[in-house]
Amino acid sequence: MGLRNLLVLAAALGLFAWPAVGGDVQPDRYTAAGGAFSIAAGDAFHQRFGAGAEARSGEILVVDFPLLNSMGLPLQWGRTIEWVKLDKPVDPLQTDAQASALVDGYLEGRFGAGAFTIADRSKFRDADGQLVYAFSAKGNLNQVPAAWQGTVLFFDTGVALISETDAQPASGPFDSRNGVMNADLVGWAQTIRPGE
Repeated sequence: MGLRNLLVLAAALGLFAWPAVGGDVQPDRYTAAGGAFSIAAGDAFHQRFGAGAEARSGEILVVDFPLLNSMGLPLQWGRTIEWVKLDKPVDPLQTDAQASALVDGYLEGRFGAGAFTIADRSKFRDADGQLVYAFSAKGNLNQVPAAWQGTVLFFDTGVALISETDAQPASGPFDSRNGVMNADLVGWAQTIRPGE
C-alpha cells in the first residue's frame, strides 16, 4: 500500500469507535502508548481537554482529546492527533501533496463528504527549521457551524496530523491568515516530537 493510500486510510479510520489504549499523561507532556510520539500538555491543556483516548490499527495511532465544559464533561469539540508510522521518510518533493491528501482524507473520513471545506492553507518553517503545514476549514458539525484547524508535520519515523474542531458562531467571522485561524493549536502542534 502506497503512502498516499495509507494516509487516506488513516484519516478514514477516525470514524470508528476504538477501544482506549491509554498513553502516559505527565504534568508537562503527553506520551502516546508505545512511545510513538509525545506532545506538550501543560496546566492550561489539562484544564481544557480530557485525557487522550487512544486507538491503534496497524501503523496508525489516533488520539482524541475532547474539550471539557466547566463541569469537566466532554463536548463534541476537541483536538485529535493522527500519527502514521513510516518505514522510511517521505520524499521532500512529495510532502506538499501528501499533506493535502492527508487533510482531505481526514475531513471526509471523519466528518463526511462536504461537511468542511478548506478555506486557507500555507507552509512555513518553525524556529527549529521543521516544515509545518497549516490548514483552516469551515463547515458544519452536527448541524452546528464549525471551524477546523489542522497542522501536518513530517518526521523520519512518522507523519502527524494535529487538529482541533471548534464551534463557530454563525455571526462570527471566519478569520484565517496563511492557513492559521487558531494560533494556539498550531503552536501546540509544533511541540510534537517523535518517539525514540
